[in-house]
Amino acid sequence: MEQKQCGQCGHQNSCQNIYQQICASKEPSILLKTVLALLLPLVIFIVTAAACEKLLVNLTANQSIRAILSVLSGLIVVFVYIVIIRTWRFKDQN
Repeated sequence: MEQKQCGQCGHQNSCQNIYQQICASKEPSILLKTVLALLLPLVIFIVTAAACEKLLVNLTANQSIRAILSVLSGLIVVFVYIVIIRTWRFKDQN
């Protein structure tokens, strides 16, 4: 199966060289960028919303208000995180 695919490929003779160049790249791993951009904001939102929910239990008995305030606080903290990350990335690029 692989030989059929390689036979139709225009890079069949230089394929190994391409993989060696990719592996020898000095560029930083995309894993850290992925975690910072996708996973960490989600974790920050969940932790912030849960913490606010626990803190607001003593302040208000209305569960709807607690839920709304928890979600809003989570969104605000994630927004601040995104602004900080974008500012940090902008400084790294310049």
